[in-house]
Amino acid sequence: MGADKHTGDLRGHVVLRMCGKAANPLITQMAARLARAFHGELRGLFVEDEDLLALAALPFAAEISLSGGRARALSVDMIEREMRHAGTLMQRLFSELEQTAKISARLETIRCSAREALGRVGGQMGILVLGEPLRASGEQILSPITDLAGVLMMGPNVKSSTGPIAVLLEPGAQVAHLVDTAERIAADSDNQLLIVIAAAGTAEAGDLEQASLGALDVGTRYKLEHIAAADAIPSRIRQHHAGLLVTRLGSSLTRDLPQAARIARLLECPLLSLR
Repeated sequence: MGADKHTGDLRGHVVLRMCGKAANPLITQMAARLARAFHGELRGLFVEDEDLLALAALPFAAEISLSGGRARALSVDMIEREMRHAGTLMQRLFSELEQTAKISARLETIRCSAREALGRVGGQMGILVLGEPLRASGEQILSPITDLAGVLMMGPNVKSSTGPIAVLLEPGAQVAHLVDTAERIAADSDNQLLIVIAAAGTAEAGDLEQASLGALDVGTRYKLEHIAAADAIPSRIRQHHAGLLVTRLGSSLTRDLPQAARIARLLECPLLSLR
């Protein structure tokens, strides 16, 4: 797992996208951990969402609370003030991250739609970190991206945790890639690695176990568990108070981004889905 093995690794190119609001501190910290673990840079993309500003310009525009009990009128001036305030907070946070996380971190503010923003990043994307819950049409955000190693997202129930870094292995998975990713993140903060194997057949489970153990570095602290089906993973992850779950985008659990977003809402930790 030496650093020279991962020179130019796309997993070290971390882009944190925020659409008009400051990102949750927990997702920002995890983004910084990814950049540090893979010797890369954290790039913040603060989007002053033109779609939201256009909505605020409508005479009937209002924001309604989730309970439906409160509402407030929206205006372009109000939204712009809130965006500027959030952008200032994130700029301060990124400056602090360079010192505390010992990574290269920079923040860029652009005004366009949330989808267009990713098309303007240019170069290698690597890991895309979503600073806000994924929208229903979230699968469309991948279309302008040519180089994407994975997507990191979180649901509303995410909590701070120093628990293990969990990786889910299913038949057909790129075992070495998944295990290596989770192992490097775990090693960055001296966390235990939790390997969860989801396979119905004994032979498949055995093959996955052998492959995962063969991918581990000597001295890695790990725990290995078996489950009958991948849909049991959210409850198992909660039991272990995991700090992160690593899966494969395209697997039965996270077959696409909307499905990954639904799983993220069931978890109390961030979800990293790798391509």
